[in-house]
Amino acid sequence: MVLDDLLADMSASVSTERHRYLVYDWYMTLRSVMLQLREDQIAQLDAEAARVGGSRSKLVRDAVDSLLTRTIDPDIAELYTRAYPEPRSGTDEWGDVDAWHDAAAAARAAGERDPW
Repeated sequence: MVLDDLLADMSASVSTERHRYLVYDWYMTLRSVMLQLREDQIAQLDAEAARVGGSRSKLVRDAVDSLLTRTIDPDIAELYTRAYPEPRSGTDEWGDVDAWHDAAAAARAAGERDPW
């Protein structure tokens, strides 16, 4: 992790804890962003913040971190793969699938809408 490496490097060259916190504060500087929420969302967010003893901002940061670091359960991914296999090619009961794909690609390349 970048922060851990930075702090480890500092601890070798800086002897005071105060300097470590200064670097941490510098690295973790937060920026303000505008976020639009409905009134009911704000009320729920405030209630949750009061329940856990935190702030709205902390809850939103935690939610964003959770969203950005989530992974798909391999078992679920396997179920999707089995349920929705790769499209077939060739001719089936709907016609020549490859010809449809080629026509759609040619139409998009020409700046036209898909043929269907």
